[in-house]
Amino acid sequence: MMMEVWAAHWVGNLLLLGVFGVGTVACFIVAIRMLIHPGERAHDHPKYLILHDDR
Repeated sequence: MMMEVWAAHWVGNLLLLGVFGVGTVACFIVAIRMLIHPGERAHDHPKYLILHDDR
C-alpha cells in the first residue's frame, strides 16, 4: 500500500517538474531571441524616438 502511494507522488512530481521545466526553458529561449533580434522595423517605433538623440 505504501509503495503505490509513493509511486503516485513520484510520478506527479516528475510530471510537474517536466511541465515547469519546459516552460522555464521556453521563457529563456524567447527572452534570448528577443534580446538578439527584437523585430521592430518601423521607423516611428517609440524605441527610435527615445534613442534618436543617442545615435
